[in-house]
Amino acid sequence: MKRMLFLMVFGCCSLQQICAFPWDTSSLQKLAKEMAQVLAEEVGGRSHRRGVTLEVNFQQGEGKVMFALAPRDERDTLFSLTISAKEKGYLVQGNFFSHLEMQRVEKVVKVFLDKHSVSWEMRIATLSFGVVKVACADLYVEPRCEAGDNLGSQLLYGAAVTIIATNHDNKFVRVQTEKDGYLGWLATDTIVVVTPEAWQIWVHMPKVCLKVAAAELPAASDIGLRSDGKLWKFPAEVYITLPDAQVVLPVVKATPQNLLTTARRFLPQGDLGPITYLWGGTAVPKLDCSGFVQMVFRLNNVLLPRDADQQYQYSMPAKREDMLPADLIFFGKRQDHPTHVGIHIGDGVYIHCSPSGDYSGVKLNRLHGDSEYEKYLNGIYWGAGRILGR
Repeated sequence: MKRMLFLMVFGCCSLQQICAFPWDTSSLQKLAKEMAQVLAEEVGGRSHRRGVTLEVNFQQGEGKVMFALAPRDERDTLFSLTISAKEKGYLVQGNFFSHLEMQRVEKVVKVFLDKHSVSWEMRIATLSFGVVKVACADLYVEPRCEAGDNLGSQLLYGAAVTIIATNHDNKFVRVQTEKDGYLGWLATDTIVVVTPEAWQIWVHMPKVCLKVAAAELPAASDIGLRSDGKLWKFPAEVYITLPDAQVVLPVVKATPQNLLTTARRFLPQGDLGPITYLWGGTAVPKLDCSGFVQMVFRLNNVLLPRDADQQYQYSMPAKREDMLPADLIFFGKRQDHPTHVGIHIGDGVYIHCSPSGDYSGVKLNRLHGDSEYEKYLNGIYWGAGRILGR
């Protein structure tokens, strides 16, 4: 299956055209498309994903035009840009995630503005560094403590983040996670701000991953492994002692057999089960489909992106008839991206976490199965992807 870079650009204009701007809607759509393209290329490059899709919206106001990412794509990067008409020329103000994204977008805008006089106010939004200090911190789409569709993900104790913004009352901070690059909002009281030096030391320190809940932390939490072999709990900055059977050492290699053994641990009869489905859940005992897949691989020292469509972009495409054990299997009604993911066990059997079927949680189902739920999933089969050997 060939993958292409798809860009969807939506524009909305006020009924009153702004005379200060010599551009029509099609010209602004072209600019939005070009900015979306460079942003998508940068996101795909740094996350090692193919076929990244971004939407850039624009809206005209009095004497200005504003460009911003569609809400769904704010999980991937930070971008906003405003072009304002001045008495002599234009003012361009932008907010960016990285210097490279800013430079590439600035080049596109310069060509668009051609020979006009332009003033630039461009900003890179890196403020400080933090580490999650609670057992599990909810990562929200918008800065408010509401679950449902507003719960984007969850971060476990010790997760390192880059703080890129604060909300109006400083009760939330917008962050990018160090492990999977996901962007969202954390409550301020769930993290501790650390120095850049301490953050770098923690990020680059070898770690073990908890196989089970231990030391007041949930399964899959990271514990630092010091050069002297001692286990280091950060940001509490204390040494802890755990038996080897409770941790996944960094030297453990992922194999199909190990991945499937780990996946079965989340079934109702497994030592990590039963699991209840939770949209945005990435912490036992509440997971969503991609959170389950991400955790299974994480417990085998493989880091995957957060969401189902991102995991597909990260994988190597596999034909349905060529699926191997531990390949990912994707479902969805949309043509542009999958919305559900599981792990193929073999012979058409797959393990996944969903709210439907016989019960909410991790379960086994079969392609071409007899139940109405299995028939439904077979009807929205989207594709397959291979992680091992990519």
